[in-house]
Amino acid sequence: MYAKLLEKVVADRPDLAQYAEFFQQLGEENNADESRTKELEAKLHKVSSIARQLQKDLRGALAELDDFAKALGACECWGADNRCPVCQGKGQVGFYKPDRLLFYKLIFPALAAMPWIEVKEI
Repeated sequence: MYAKLLEKVVADRPDLAQYAEFFQQLGEENNADESRTKELEAKLHKVSSIARQLQKDLRGALAELDDFAKALGACECWGADNRCPVCQGKGQVGFYKPDRLLFYKLIFPALAAMPWIEVKEI
């Protein structure tokens, strides 16, 4: 529709032809910019979705790691953070009493599967 309007203007006023060409180029650039904007918005949406899923996966992995620390009697920092407000970097494996239920759920099956270790229930 815009192109037809410009054609009419040029037909009626040939002296404005150079301006009509300029406006037509602007319109084409604007269409290209709009197309590029839509493409970038789609990419941003996809990247944002992936980032949200990665954050969710990371939270899940950290929660599992915390459970392993509790099962082994370690602080959530594993004794690696001297600035840890809970253990001041001393909370390595065995620093705290291991969580019995988590130990039997997470650690005991691995120990029982090792033929060179004799595992007896405590």
